[in-house]
Amino acid sequence: MDFITGLDVHVNAVRLIMSLHAGNQELGEPAVHPLVRTEDIRGEAVDSGVTHALLAHKQPVPRASPLPGMGAVLELQCRETSSRHLFSRAWTRLGLFDSERRLVSGRFKLPLRILPIKPDAGPAQLNSVPQWGNAILHVRVANARDGPAQDAFIPQPSNTNLYSFPSAHGRQAGDPRSLLLTQAAPGTTGVGHGSGLTGAAAAIAAAAPSAPSPPVSQRSTPTAERDDKSDVIGADDDLEAELEELQDTDDLTQAERILGFQVDRVKHAEPGTAKLRLSAYYASDGQVVSASNSPVTASTSAVRSNFKSSYHVFGQQEAVFYDVDFSVDMVLILRFYLQPQETVIRSKLEQGGGGGGGGEDFDPDNPLVVKPPTVALSDDNVVAWAAMPLVVPRVNRTSLHGRYADSRYDLRMVRVNKGTHELPLFEPPVIDPQRVAFEHGWVPVGYRPYGRASVRLHIFHPYQRARSLTPSDDSDEGQEDNPPPLSWIPLERRRPPLDPFHASDGFDLYLDGCRFLPDTVTITKIRSRLLTRRYQAIGNEISCMASLDSDIYNPEFDHRQEIREPDLPPSATLLMKLYTIDRFSKKLVLVGFSALNIFLDIGTEKQPQTDATGVQVALNEGCHQLRIYREGPSGKEPLTEDLMRRRRLRPVMGATVLVRLCKAPVGHDGKPLSQQQVPEYDWRRLGLQKPKPYYSDRVYYSLTCKPSIGESKILHAHSRRPKTTVREIMSEIAGRKLETVKESELFVANVLTKQFDMKYKPLNVNYLSQYVPHHGFKLIVDGCVNLPWHNFTLAHFCLNPPGAFYLGRPHAAYDKPAFTDNLDLTSTNKSPIFNMDWHHFRNRTYHRNMTVVIHLQEISVTATKQGYQYSLLDQAWTAMQVFENGFVYTDTYQLPLFIGSPSQGLLQQLTRMRLVDFMQAGVSQGYLNLINGASVLVKLCDGRREEELTAVTDDELIVINQDFIPENLQANYKQEVQGTILKDMIPPGKEVASFVEMMVKKFKSLVYNLYEADIYDQ
Repeated sequence: MDFITGLDVHVNAVRLIMSLHAGNQELGEPAVHPLVRTEDIRGEAVDSGVTHALLAHKQPVPRASPLPGMGAVLELQCRETSSRHLFSRAWTRLGLFDSERRLVSGRFKLPLRILPIKPDAGPAQLNSVPQWGNAILHVRVANARDGPAQDAFIPQPSNTNLYSFPSAHGRQAGDPRSLLLTQAAPGTTGVGHGSGLTGAAAAIAAAAPSAPSPPVSQRSTPTAERDDKSDVIGADDDLEAELEELQDTDDLTQAERILGFQVDRVKHAEPGTAKLRLSAYYASDGQVVSASNSPVTASTSAVRSNFKSSYHVFGQQEAVFYDVDFSVDMVLILRFYLQPQETVIRSKLEQGGGGGGGGEDFDPDNPLVVKPPTVALSDDNVVAWAAMPLVVPRVNRTSLHGRYADSRYDLRMVRVNKGTHELPLFEPPVIDPQRVAFEHGWVPVGYRPYGRASVRLHIFHPYQRARSLTPSDDSDEGQEDNPPPLSWIPLERRRPPLDPFHASDGFDLYLDGCRFLPDTVTITKIRSRLLTRRYQAIGNEISCMASLDSDIYNPEFDHRQEIREPDLPPSATLLMKLYTIDRFSKKLVLVGFSALNIFLDIGTEKQPQTDATGVQVALNEGCHQLRIYREGPSGKEPLTEDLMRRRRLRPVMGATVLVRLCKAPVGHDGKPLSQQQVPEYDWRRLGLQKPKPYYSDRVYYSLTCKPSIGESKILHAHSRRPKTTVREIMSEIAGRKLETVKESELFVANVLTKQFDMKYKPLNVNYLSQYVPHHGFKLIVDGCVNLPWHNFTLAHFCLNPPGAFYLGRPHAAYDKPAFTDNLDLTSTNKSPIFNMDWHHFRNRTYHRNMTVVIHLQEISVTATKQGYQYSLLDQAWTAMQVFENGFVYTDTYQLPLFIGSPSQGLLQQLTRMRLVDFMQAGVSQGYLNLINGASVLVKLCDGRREEELTAVTDDELIVINQDFIPENLQANYKQEVQGTILKDMIPPGKEVASFVEMMVKKFKSLVYNLYEADIYDQ
């Protein structure tokens, strides 16, 4: 959806709603697009008195079945100046496929029609509906494979000539019942910018009829792990030889009659309390498969979705059946039961407290598994199901399977469909066992998907699968590595300026605005000054405040400053400081710094490095998009535009400022003109007041602030923030509603002006972008300082809540700990360094008091006659707070160590208190014993911000945050005790790499044996 032209001037905002229809049948849920403000149209080619809306929104439609008559119905909702509410005003329809099932691609003009909506209207009927005013929707339709080329296209309302009215040839209404959904192979995901269709309409889906016709078998890449290599046989001549080598059929051993299931998790389901019921059936008669003493059916324990966002984790719950009566027609059906839970997702930025990111708080008094079960296994509670064949042909040919269909269970032709499976979930009614096809990678067709939900389980036969000792990386990365449309438009100056700037010339400085400021900004002010390379001030301070009707996250300043100083030094630099009133503290904070060089060496893009007289320079004329940095120049180095970039100072990720430099117009006497010399009605005509361009006009030079991958992910979150005007936020800061313009002006004059004159603090670096569970957070345990023992040290860490590892059986399997898996052997035993990569905690439900519990263990390695013996000796622990007011702590931290290991009682108490309060109370009351001077160094960050902590400054000094060290003891934690180099402690004759690898392996085994007894016994 590119843009809408011809809107009435009274319309100030619009929103599109798109739905897919085949005839009168709506396919899935409609997709609601973001609200977009209208803008005045500039240019002579369009009539005055109308506005346009730049939509710039991409709507992916994955896996669409090509059916004639299927079309997109687009409803337009408008907000007018006389109302604060949205009303449906117009609609249109676009056919997607022609009579030959080809996608109708291209750029189209779609006149918007008056209500009511007629989703089954053909082209002729659509043309008979009167147009709504002069409004025309401009859209593009393209194949997904052409996405990169389409992303490069910048839609402009002035380019309506590139669009044409669609042809009506070959468009016929089709039967919606013939439209079937072909579910993608498990594990695949759709790709696209913008918001996809929600729920079942994530693909083009028709509702499953009450008595569905037999589903069509669709081949897809199977995800099951295959243990034998005979699944695919290339030549018919090899087939008979293969069959002869296999054992005969009817004599199955006792082990071969074992069938087992391990249930891992369900993801992308609704929150609440859930169960799974697994049932195996004979497809021929629909009866449940029989085992020695019971039917092959089992239910999991009920679990709550309270520690992984959008996940129900079953912790590899297991069911094993013996002496199973195997048959060639066995199928498995899983029923997903859910008792939904009402969760209130509060944005603490709106409520003024901690929160954000979505999700419920974890109750430490409730275990991970709910006992007794709270979910009734009734048909009323079945919200989804999945199915798969339990037996598949060894030869990937259904005809061969049919040749042996009379055999009860023939090992020569079939095998158990064992391995790990990812199965999509579908909405009821549950499929009939007879409709399951016996093919590799079969998936149901013609049923409505249960959103994007899927279940993962492991089927073993005949031997039980060993449980994993390490947490699985079970998250799908988002498609947010590139910035969202129009959030950043690349533009480079085509050629450097060649016109010399003379001493008598002047220029105008325009401070246009900022883009994508952090989440906690409110009212932003810029203070700037022209400085020489030696920081000498030129002229007066330039100051401006955001306009009251602009967005607080994208404030507009619309400030113009005339610079008419004679003999400006060639190295002159504009240094800008951005201030705001912090939304939490209501105090003045410094957001960051930005800089722009005023001049260039003629014919280059380089800033002059001298202030000598007689040097010819050119004005750095044009529109500039500049990065904002958290720190400014130190004053020790000469001031240049690229100083902060060269010093690799941390940017305020995603935030930029928009500035323009324009050469001053001259009068008849050749001297620069000033607004004071000319009547206001002539300012624009003479170039003394140039209107601010739209960012979408693609005029700002922006290559110096190209977003990184992390910034792109932040920009996606920031682009979804609802608009809040400065005028609206003023009432929040004032603590009362400012009813009139005069009240607002008085508040600015009496309160804000004084605030901006007060002493400021830097913006809290954590308060950039609210926590998003999909991106999670990352942690590195860098090392330890001043340990009290003398042997090797390794660590494991986990999240609390849930603290599952310390709850023992059966909870430990639900959330396994992670381990430091390497040692820097050049470090010492007193201060070991762990060479570990970022550990990514994804999809974690927000909990305001969540911590990472870090547990250190001393490892003794002694030589015996049988080899080397590994033992766990002393231990210590600490914790790191994860969230602050809905944001992730992002910095390098030093954490004090406590003697021993954390008890369940301490961990429960830790979920109810802030970490600092917990430490202070524990030390003062004596239930926490500090190891004086011993600490752990960790890096923690939002999952999108690791690059801020990875980059090292030129002097390679890292500032350590000691906020969690008791203030009166911080001096004790700044000294390091000498120790023995770890490499010198390796037993003679041991190869270094293999020794460390074996020690890590033994460490994991010892830890699990110590805390989990026989849970992980192989």
